[in-house]
Amino acid sequence: MPRRVPPYTRRKSLKGGKSAWFFEPPTWARKAKCPVKAERLGNDYEAAASRVEGLLYPAFRAWCTRRKIPKGSHQDPRLGTLTWLFERYYHTRAFAKVDAKTARSYRALLSGLERLKLKGGGTFGDLPVTSITPRLADAAYGKLLNGPKGRRYRTANYSMDIARLAWKVTRRLYPEIVPAENPFEGITREREVKAKKHATLAEVQALADALAAGGHPSLGVAALVCFWWLQRPENVIEGHITWADYRPAEHPHHVRIFHHKTDEPVWLPLSDDDGPF
Repeated sequence: MPRRVPPYTRRKSLKGGKSAWFFEPPTWARKAKCPVKAERLGNDYEAAASRVEGLLYPAFRAWCTRRKIPKGSHQDPRLGTLTWLFERYYHTRAFAKVDAKTARSYRALLSGLERLKLKGGGTFGDLPVTSITPRLADAAYGKLLNGPKGRRYRTANYSMDIARLAWKVTRRLYPEIVPAENPFEGITREREVKAKKHATLAEVQALADALAAGGHPSLGVAALVCFWWLQRPENVIEGHITWADYRPAEHPHHVRIFHHKTDEPVWLPLSDDDGPF
């Protein structure tokens, strides 16, 4: 497994074929007259990493957040950064309530936002939350939207939604660190105007008949359930709807539909005064 290089630390080649480790705060910090200066750390990785993680980077973070580090304390060197905010969000009850598939999607989107490169060095995740303005959030949105292979509408829009949620949840728990103004609020979105072609009843019935003929009638039923009762395939496969939900004794003319996001059951009628649908 590759070793983890501390933030703002890199190995540079020197004259004579030698090399050494250096700690170099980003350009924007140097222009702001950060008291933590660039420093040559020598050739030994362990010694260099120990100095950066134990002294230089915590001091840099303290300057960024205007917080004093008590003597003898060992604070998270990312304290007050956007990466720290997202990590705190992952440990909240709000995130714990998200299903596993959605949680993976949230993590992937926020990780992509964190990794955006800054012009002065470092990443978006390295920024102190106190320095992230709506303009910076707009710039991040623009970078996510304009990917190397074209426009990524869903990635950019969804990333801003989850970042806004993470900020809101973490702000409630850490009001002394996270500013009240949420920079991910109110971003003007761009959306792809593209009509989606839906399946016709004939196509769905043909699929169900073919699956039944192939020895998989239950999959054919799943397709019909999704079409008629507006269910997602994963909801049917994961058991959010079962045969016990179809015309139970207490509701002989209904099917029970369970909305897994709201935890609310809905009884969908199967007939009206004119007969069955």
